[in-house]
Amino acid sequence: MRKTMKNIRRYFFTGVAVILPLALTFWILKIIFQKIDQWLLQPLLPYFKDYLGPLSLEVVGRIIILILFIFLLAFLGFLINFLFFRKLFSSFEHLILRFPFVGKIYKTIKQISVAIVGEGKNIFTKVVLVEYPYKGKYCIGFLTSEAEEVLNAAAGEELVAVFIPTTPNPTSGVLIYFPKEEVKLLDLTVEEGMRLVISAGTAHAKVND
Repeated sequence: MRKTMKNIRRYFFTGVAVILPLALTFWILKIIFQKIDQWLLQPLLPYFKDYLGPLSLEVVGRIIILILFIFLLAFLGFLINFLFFRKLFSSFEHLILRFPFVGKIYKTIKQISVAIVGEGKNIFTKVVLVEYPYKGKYCIGFLTSEAEEVLNAAAGEELVAVFIPTTPNPTSGVLIYFPKEEVKLLDLTVEEGMRLVISAGTAHAKVND
């Protein structure tokens, strides 16, 4: 009974760790969309109501909000390239991380975002299938890089670095160096591989011949 309750508690907090970052992300996006609609779109719509019907006005409005949101994110990314704004953002980020619960959520969201989009570069280059933790047992992993020469020399063969995430929370996992010939590439994008991990294997995977 004690073991069952322990497992239930562990699964509960795993579920919370997955759901809360997603819920917080959607909540933040919703607020941003609402503010754009309230401050920019609504004051302008009366000028177009004579040219567009109610439904068309609503559709055009949502499209404008989406375009403005994309440009807002691009502009924010542009500002981060400057030292002043980078330091300002780092200070704000440090402040958020000091709050135990909120900081944990923010860190999880950032880890997932960095894992997927790589902040302008691909951290995970390929989705792979490896035998782990035993022969005949397979895991989904993400190829991150080729091993340093010192590691290849120590192992006596060419190695590659593979990150194996946990399910359903891909922000934790293990980094393992496998012989290159033991790593099988999958015909999946990194995003598809992430969805495969988070969905506990419900997505369809195709293996390269």
